[in-house]
Amino acid sequence: MLSDWQIKKISEKVLRETGIVITEDRSSVLKNKFYKFLKAKSNLDVSTCFSLILENDEIFREFLDYLTINHTLFFREQIHFFDLAERVKLKGQKKVKIWSAACSIGAEPYTICMVLEDLKANYKILATDIDRSALETAKSAKYPLNMLDQIPKTYRKYVNIYDDHFEINQVLKEKVIFETINLIHIPDNLKPELDAIFCRNVFIYFNFEQKIACLEHLKELLLPGGVIYLGLSEFIPSHIPGLKFIGKSIYIREA
Repeated sequence: MLSDWQIKKISEKVLRETGIVITEDRSSVLKNKFYKFLKAKSNLDVSTCFSLILENDEIFREFLDYLTINHTLFFREQIHFFDLAERVKLKGQKKVKIWSAACSIGAEPYTICMVLEDLKANYKILATDIDRSALETAKSAKYPLNMLDQIPKTYRKYVNIYDDHFEINQVLKEKVIFETINLIHIPDNLKPELDAIFCRNVFIYFNFEQKIACLEHLKELLLPGGVIYLGLSEFIPSHIPGLKFIGKSIYIREA
């Protein structure tokens, strides 16, 4: 049986490595995820599994794949995609660089692709997550048919429909680069050349200080006039110099 002390130690490591805050009232979620992970690792007992999560980086990353929630939709909070489209129109054929952070199974970056393809825009997308299994789904670009209803009919020309699934077409797939990136440890090699960052429905897992630190870092990666999109239910109640809140969970980097 996983003890309260063990739950606390796992929670501390998750917070330290990912920034995800597991509050006391959500500890039961962590416990359930642990036992699902343990069942998958049928050769381990509770004590060994606990120790490996704390001490073995590979096992910890596998556990994170069980812990992270991958609720995602095509065209979710679509106001942001169409706001981006208006901004891209103003740039003409200048290349636009976009980061879809916490992209999960890829619905967000592929939605961006569909909207920008319709504009015949010149663009490239970096799409990242900490969940490697979600990223594998994103790279495959294959989705169950019940997700097709999320895509407006006018954009379905960008998917190939089969008997039991649909797949994003090759043109869009080539516009997206998928990588594993932890938003608490953003790599130094990312260049400050982005026009837009989608970082939506991620900060609900961060504490206040982490939200501010992450936004500060994201801001530095934007070009002047670049924007950050947060989830519509998210708001950062603090002023960040050089980053202006303009409504609809959109922040713009001031010149």
